[in-house]
Amino acid sequence: MPDRILLLGDTHANLAWTRHAIKHAHDLGADLVLQLGDFGFWPRRSAGRGFLAGVEEALAEAALLVDANGHPLEEPAAPAAD
Repeated sequence: MPDRILLLGDTHANLAWTRHAIKHAHDLGADLVLQLGDFGFWPRRSAGRGFLAGVEEALAEAALLVDANGHPLEEPAAPAAD
């Protein structure tokens, strides 16, 4: 069980801001970053994969874990054609 958790939300795939928040969590001695929603990426798109790779790198550097609860990891299905 983590002793200190940083709550994070509405990052909207902004890698610079997310990296800043992860570093801040590390500087505060947090054990876990809990992503509350609107992480803001689509993993099937190259920009989304790049965002995730950058987040994973920042987490590894800070020795932190992230829980992206509350945000779907899949793109919504395309609407049916008429």
